[in-house]
Amino acid sequence: MKTIVSLEGVDIIQKNYQQVIIRGDGKEEFNQLINKEISLSPPSRNLEVVADSNHLFAKQSFDQWSLIYLVEQKYKDILKFISNINSKDEILASDYSYGQIYFEVTGENNAGIEDNESPKSLTKSAIFTTIDTDDSQITTLSTNLANVTSERDTLSGQVTELTTDLTEKQTEVEGLTTDKNILENQKESAVNTLDGFSDNIVNRINALKSALEQEEVTDNTLEQVNSLIGTFNNFVPNINSNTPGDTPVTQIQEFDRNIGEETEDGSQFNPSTFQTDENPTT
Repeated sequence: MKTIVSLEGVDIIQKNYQQVIIRGDGKEEFNQLINKEISLSPPSRNLEVVADSNHLFAKQSFDQWSLIYLVEQKYKDILKFISNINSKDEILASDYSYGQIYFEVTGENNAGIEDNESPKSLTKSAIFTTIDTDDSQITTLSTNLANVTSERDTLSGQVTELTTDLTEKQTEVEGLTTDKNILENQKESAVNTLDGFSDNIVNRINALKSALEQEEVTDNTLEQVNSLIGTFNNFVPNINSNTPGDTPVTQIQEFDRNIGEETEDGSQFNPSTFQTDENPTT
């Protein structure tokens, strides 16, 4: 906005409005598309004007409308609006912001009464089409192009950084997947080894029990065997929690055999009742 003339009772201000010229048939599809973009329905009668706080929308002829932005827009937003409108073959929108100059004239009307204490304030607008605006228009367009190019380069840089980060994360995931596979293979190998070890222990203990049952054994021998069995039984829960569930290891019954000697009351000793004092009963 720039003040051109300011006299007593009269102000002329140049407004930097942006304008888009739209050509179309004014039918339902046209009206819906425009309303979708700016939330304002196109006027239907020639020279009719509709407005809201952001737009001034006038019908200039049977197939042409002028949309003036009362609030300055970013150039890329103007281009986006034009692109959306031009997506329909029956409609043509063009940026005409640099082809006209807008003036707002404000003054007081004293109704021909000298020293009127209550004059009316009037505001009128005027639009002048420029003739020699090619250079300034090219300069403005070049500036806008430079701004859009700068934003594009910034976004391209951000995309490159994101792509690099994504590649690094994918490499990390691949490394973690490899480590996971190695650990799973090691676990499977350990489980199989533990399963075979536990089966071997069971077989050895059962073989030892079978052998002992064929001979005369002492109480000390039974205690040693039962100690071995007890130690193994303590490890059974841990073994089963780390081996396949379809081949569980069962605890072994402790060796319980009378040694063939009788006590005074006629009963026989077994490992849990055999006396260990200095004068055992024989």
